[in-house]
Amino acid sequence: MLLSWTEPESTDSICPPGAVKKIFVPDSRLKSRAFDDLDILPSGNIITSEFSLKYSLDELNKELFEARPNGRLILANPKTGMWKVLADGLHFPNGVQLHPDGKSVLLVESTRARVLRVPLGENGPVTVFVDGLPGYPDNIRTSPRGGFWIPVSNVRDGSLFSLVFERMGQWPFIRRVAYRVNSLISGLELTKTKSSMLLRVDQQGQTVEVWHDPHNRVFNVAEVCEADGHLFTSSYFLPYVGKIRL
Repeated sequence: MLLSWTEPESTDSICPPGAVKKIFVPDSRLKSRAFDDLDILPSGNIITSEFSLKYSLDELNKELFEARPNGRLILANPKTGMWKVLADGLHFPNGVQLHPDGKSVLLVESTRARVLRVPLGENGPVTVFVDGLPGYPDNIRTSPRGGFWIPVSNVRDGSLFSLVFERMGQWPFIRRVAYRVNSLISGLELTKTKSSMLLRVDQQGQTVEVWHDPHNRVFNVAEVCEADGHLFTSSYFLPYVGKIRL
């Protein structure tokens, strides 16, 4: 099964062998710009995060520097094409994973350095699952040993990214200037870090395992998958796949 998002029509398609089917077609209410992660629920419904209603994927750095609550979480029924917004007003939602209780999903808010827990039912508030992460998380995945892996793609380490988000957050004008300077130099300058980190938390959000690379040999990690006694990592910006023996 392949799930894809097509531009510029901004529609989702699900592709079983030999067939292509549209999950839902955005309308005037949806106005989708950029989906960045998804999970498939036991019911067959799809939960997907959209990092911005304002900027497209090509304008990723604009969204990062602006750091406004432009994102949302959407639940879609691929059989009927119906959809609804589960949560909005989110700060760069980038990673969604069904919780083992089957009644909630975990959602990464990258620029807030935290993970939220969003109920799937009509009742119940959105709560903070993990807060105060040592950097900016990118995605979340289950571990076969229990709990969840959270790759911290940008550690608070004095890099340009950390400088802008930690020390310039209260001055939007300086953020705009920093964005323009970064665009002139290189799109990768923003993402360069001095170290990387992989965190495993339990079902209550408590940290149980940490992998830290102070030498930055595996950096800007945006995905982690545990299988066969190894961790496999990848990056959104950089062309590599990492393999770490547990």
